[in-house]
Amino acid sequence: MFGDTTLPPQCPAGQYANGNCVNCPAGTHRSTTGGLSISDCQPCDVGTYAPAGSATCTLCPGGTASSSTSATSSATCVQ
Repeated sequence: MFGDTTLPPQCPAGQYANGNCVNCPAGTHRSTTGGLSISDCQPCDVGTYAPAGSATCTLCPGGTASSSTSATSSATCVQ
């Protein structure tokens, strides 16, 4: 008809569209649906971490903190 009018997929929170839905990298999150590029994934703040595909960053366990942004797991949370 009038060419390809394929829209990107409506990806869930924690993902962005790159042809298909792709998880945001570890250390980042996306809290809303509809991310269109990796730049829509936001880095986690100091004191939090996120595995790949996270909708939110998780606070480090009590008495610990990550010392930098974009921490990827609770193993980065130290006293």
